[in-house]
Amino acid sequence: MVRRMQAAPERTAGEIAAMLGVSTSSVRHARQRYGRFAPKWKVPLCQRCGAHPVWSESRDGKRWGLCRQCTLDERAYIARNGERMARVDNAQRQARWKSRHK
Repeated sequence: MVRRMQAAPERTAGEIAAMLGVSTSSVRHARQRYGRFAPKWKVPLCQRCGAHPVWSESRDGKRWGLCRQCTLDERAYIARNGERMARVDNAQRQARWKSRHK
């Protein structure tokens, strides 16, 4: 239903409902949920390199918006520098807390 609805965005909900044999309100609800127009792309491109699609099979790759190679590079960077980054974050957090609670 969603594909047919998005394939003809110029049609009214009544026309699409008659074509599919469903109620008009169900077409309206589907339009609210999924939009009137079909998305131009399914998977976004990597935020770092912009050349490859986001690695959607990986949780962190999807969260970071990175392709497979960039996700693996980021994981390696975190493995090398994770402790130092955590120390810096904790120090900054403590400094903010101390400045608020004088």
